[in-house]
Amino acid sequence: MKKRLTYVDLINVLAIIFVLIIHSSWDESSTALGIYDSIIRAICAPAVFLFLMNSGATLIGYRRKYTTKTFLNKRINRVVFPLILWSIIYYIVDSFVKKPLPDVTFKIDNPSIGNFFVSFLSGNINGAFWFFYCVIALYLITPIISVCSYPSIWYINF
Repeated sequence: MKKRLTYVDLINVLAIIFVLIIHSSWDESSTALGIYDSIIRAICAPAVFLFLMNSGATLIGYRRKYTTKTFLNKRINRVVFPLILWSIIYYIVDSFVKKPLPDVTFKIDNPSIGNFFVSFLSGNINGAFWFFYCVIALYLITPIISVCSYPSIWYINF
């Protein structure tokens, strides 16, 4: 049986609440946020970073559970494939629909496979997908960081 890390669960609960508050604080009737919405969003802004912090903390010891190949395969299936699939969907729909989709960074004038790849690699298909690129970077760097088994290496001793 896996040992639960209560503090990780509590941070995740807080981050989930923050994300819900952020997503529900938009006032659709105006283009600008009100002062209260801005304050609430500023307080809740660390939500995604809390998730990233928890991911890094819980993934660093993955080598005790499975190989790097298994680690990367699991992460690709959970993050990279959904990112690709939803990017294709947003790109295709936005290419043919005159009204822009929510959180789409730009309107596509000349849809093409080349334009899709450039937009995908630069993160310009959907503004709400920015965190996928951060998570993918975390997953790519984790095997390198996890090789270092001595935490003291990360500190400079004078």
